[in-house]
Amino acid sequence: MKQTLQSILTASDAALFPDISKNCSQNSVRCITESDVFRCNEEIAVFLQDPDFKNRLCKQDFVDVLFVVKGNCTCKFYKTDLTVSPESVFLSRHSFCMIPHQVIHSFSPDQDCQILHIFFKLDSLRSHYSDLISANNTLLLFCSNILYQTHYWNYLYFSVAYTDRLDALLAEMYEEFHHKQIFHQNMLYYSSGMLFTLMERQLLSQISVSPSNPLRLVRYDQIYSYICDNYSLTSAREIAEYFHISQSYLCKLFHENGTTVTTVIQEIRLQHTRSLLEQSDLSVQNIAELVGYHDLTYFIKLFKRYFSITPYQYRKKYQSSKKLS
Repeated sequence: MKQTLQSILTASDAALFPDISKNCSQNSVRCITESDVFRCNEEIAVFLQDPDFKNRLCKQDFVDVLFVVKGNCTCKFYKTDLTVSPESVFLSRHSFCMIPHQVIHSFSPDQDCQILHIFFKLDSLRSHYSDLISANNTLLLFCSNILYQTHYWNYLYFSVAYTDRLDALLAEMYEEFHHKQIFHQNMLYYSSGMLFTLMERQLLSQISVSPSNPLRLVRYDQIYSYICDNYSLTSAREIAEYFHISQSYLCKLFHENGTTVTTVIQEIRLQHTRSLLEQSDLSVQNIAELVGYHDLTYFIKLFKRYFSITPYQYRKKYQSSKKLS
C-alpha cells in the first residue's frame, strides 16, 4: 500500500532542503543557485522545508512551487529590494504558492508547519511548460510572464480542495526524487504535468462572480481565453465589442492583473511564433502573417525585443540543438 504524503514527510529520513545557509547572516539575502539544489542532469527537485530557513531572506535562480502540507506560514515578498516594504501573504494548510526566480522572499512558518517544495530549472520549464500547462487561464499567463520577462516579481498563491488524488501525486513526486530510481526525472516530468492540470482546475473553480456587479460578469480569464483562440485577428476594440464592454473598462481589467491588452496579445502571438519556428518549415514571412503581423520588419524587431534573438537565429539555434540531442 502506498504511503501518504504526511507519513512520508514525517519519516526520520525525510529529504530536507539542502544545507546552504551556513555563513549567511540573518539580514542578508542568500542567493540559492541551481548547483545548490540540482544534481547533474536533474531538472526537477523535491524537498521539505528546512527549519533553519525560518525568517531568512533568500532568492533563487529557479522556480519554486511550494505546498503547505501542515500548519500555516507567512511569506514576505520584496518587489525590488529591501528598501521597499514587502508584501505579506498568509498561506494556510493546503495552499500552493508559485515563486519566480530572483524574487527576494522569506518564510515564517508556524512551529508545526511543513512545506513541500518542488523546484523547476528555468531553462527546463521554458522548454517544456507549454506541454505541462495546457489551459488558457491565469496559470498560463503567470508562467509566461515568469519565463519571458526579464524580471517578474509577482507571485501566485491559492488554497486547494485537498483530495486523495493530490495527496498520492505529491507523495509519488517526493518518493521519486528521494529514492532516485532509474528514470526518476522522467517520472517527475509527467507527474508535474498532472500537478499543473490539477492546479489549473483549482484556479478555475475558485473564480467567482458577484451578481451585484454586472461588470464583473465579464472576467479576465474569459477574455484571456478568447484572445488565445483569436490571437491572430483580435484587437482591443474588437474584444470590447465582442464582450459588450467599453475599451476603458477592458484596459482597467487588464491593468488590475498587472498587464495590458496589447502585451497579452503580443505574448500569445509570440508563443505561437516559437512553436511554428520549431515545428514547421514555413517562412518567417508566412509565420508573421499567420500570427497576425503583416509588417515583417516590425515583427522581427518585436520578436528580438522579447527573446533577444531574431526569428531566423532562433530557428537555426533550435535546429542545431535538436541535431545535437
